[in-house]
This record gives sequence, structure tokens and C-alpha cells, in this order.
Amino acid sequence: MIKDIKIGAITYAVIEVPDLAGANDEGAHVRFNGRIGYSECKIEIDSTNPEQIKAATLWHEIVHGILAQAGQDHTEENVIALGYGIVQVLRDNPELVRYTQGAGK
Repeated sequence: MIKDIKIGAITYAVIEVPDLAGANDEGAHVRFNGRIGYSECKIEIDSTNPEQIKAATLWHEIVHGILAQAGQDHTEENVIALGYGIVQVLRDNPELVRYTQGAGK
């Protein structure tokens, strides 16, 4: 797992936490795969999940961060679709990652 990620102007610490849980939007106690803390500048990822779930969860939280910094209202369904979609595109197209990293250099 990476140690930190820069999203816009903010660098977030990425922290693995065993059995990540807390209150959801309705106040119910639930288990989370991940959570972004905007004011704490941290992203927590459940350490008990397999690596492929951790990677998808990290992207999910990154999408939350991007949209929040842009001042965009967003639903959890939108973030799920974008997070998993990005991970799948990156996995299916490694040449896209290389191209993107080299473009503009």
C-alpha cells in the first residue's frame, strides 16, 4: 500500500486499519472498506481485505476526494461506479498508464 496520495492541493496519508467500522450517513454502525477524512487529511483502508479490494477502495476514496475538492455533490453510487470503473480501465490497459505518465514530458 502506498503511504500517501496527493489529490489537488491536499496530500492525504493512506493508513491501513484493521476492521474499519463507524457510523454511516444514517447513523447505523457499519463496517467500511475505506473512508476519507477531509479535515484530517487521511484515507483509511481496511487492512483485512485482499489487495485487489484495497486498490479498488483506494480509488473509490480518491474519487470522493476529487469530487469534494471540486465542490461537486455526488452520490455513493456515482463514486462506486467511477472508482471501480477507473480500476478496471487501468488493469485492462497498462499501456494507457504508460502513455498518460509520459504525455507532456
